Amino acid sequence: MAEHNKSGGRTLKVESSCEEGIHVNICTHNDLDGYISAAILLRRYPNAYLYFSEPNKLHETLSSLAELCRNVERGNLFILDISAQNQVMSMVLRELKKLKNRFKILWIDHHATWSPSIMKNIGESVDELILNMKARYNAEIVYRIYGGEDKYSLNLLDLLMGRSEDKEWDSYWRRALEGAKIYDKVNRTIYRRHVVQKLALNERSEETDRMYFEG
Repeated sequence: MAEHNKSGGRTLKVESSCEEGIHVNICTHNDLDGYISAAILLRRYPNAYLYFSEPNKLHETLSSLAELCRNVERGNLFILDISAQNQVMSMVLRELKKLKNRFKILWIDHHATWSPSIMKNIGESVDELILNMKARYNAEIVYRIYGGEDKYSLNLLDLLMGRSEDKEWDSYWRRALEGAKIYDKVNRTIYRRHVVQKLALNERSEETDRMYFEG
């Protein structure tokens, strides 16, 4: 799997700056691929704060992130499994410009909607832009970069691809994630964040059980 890295190097600037004390944020797509991408990254950065978004709402999410992190002097932001869209490009670029002064930004995606002009604009606005438009899943890319020898990260990838050997484990987390997505949509709570964090740790809780039955 060959990734296209707009920074031109293989040593990730964001990776090298993720030292202790750095405020880490993950903004990921609101679907299973996005959840698994975030969970794999949470294995590396367990204290990262999660945001969920959609391509046409990314500017709103970034604006909220900037407001919530207004007192953060330096941090890292990972944008996962979200394509850049022309319709909101100017607003996304505006929000990235605000964040760039205080955050190292890494954007990883696999969607085939990136035009040369979009790649250029985003590439100039972030520290790293890693694209593999031939990858079926964004989590594949995240795993190749951050999974390392972590066997559980491979289990997470197997869950996404429907090839888990433990079918009971697979069914539990699929239903918990789907239940959290449904419940959050109606009640505007933070169950998705909790379930993804618990999935990354492979820990069940009362909340993940509740979302399992919601799913």
